[in-house]
Amino acid sequence: MRKTLLLTALALAVAAPSFADEKHDHGGGKGMSFASVSAGIKTLDELIAEARGKIGKGDFEGLHETAEEVHSAADGLAARLTDISMENKERYKFNTEQLKSLGSQLEEAHEAKSKEEAEKVAKRLEGVRDRLKALAPAG
Repeated sequence: MRKTLLLTALALAVAAPSFADEKHDHGGGKGMSFASVSAGIKTLDELIAEARGKIGKGDFEGLHETAEEVHSAADGLAARLTDISMENKERYKFNTEQLKSLGSQLEEAHEAKSKEEAEKVAKRLEGVRDRLKALAPAG
């Protein structure tokens, strides 16, 4: 079942549209734009805190919006690949793809109105965020 869920999430991540800004734009834009990887990670920190708050309140409609913003942040962070050292590019790219997949999983938790699943996704988001921080350039 876990494998099926992962494959489903990956398929959704590939098929999901990119969002042009932070608010419900389903127009297929390129995602958030960040001046640096650090700025993107700061936004990701805020989104994780926002998701945790909405999960705690049982605000699943609000969680849907946060999931879209995670997708957009993933696109914005992926666009900063040029800032990453050559030896870390593959791992960075993998983690931005994981981030997008987790946005899809957060949407699935919203649709299922599953607090337990949403909490698991939030924990995984923290892990990806930590890996991205480790791969980010100093400064």
